[in-house]
Amino acid sequence: NVHGLIKTGNPALNPQRIRDIRENSKIPLVLHGGSGISDEDLLRAIDEGIVLIHISTELRVAYRKGLEDTFREKPQDLAPYSFVSLSKELVGEIAYSRMKLFWKIS
Repeated sequence: NVHGLIKTGNPALNPQRIRDIRENSKIPLVLHGGSGISDEDLLRAIDEGIVLIHISTELRVAYRKGLEDTFREKPQDLAPYSFVSLSKELVGEIAYSRMKLFWKIS
């Protein structure tokens, strides 16, 4: 996979390769660049041995969207605590949904 989001779509993961690496390395595996990977591929990666998934780009996109939406809707607002509120909310929603997915909670 790759870091960040690609407009043409992120590549699919190779679960067999993850399993092979886990079995041969015997160390915890981290998936760098989990943003944009399908939920199905992420769950399969977890099943094959991934123990940590980075989703920084997804969180950054949500944060930026919150800022852009707030600046568009309230262009006169000058209070930093006010214009980051939506960003924090959107980042929280992404984090919560990803934790539920990764921990397989309905």
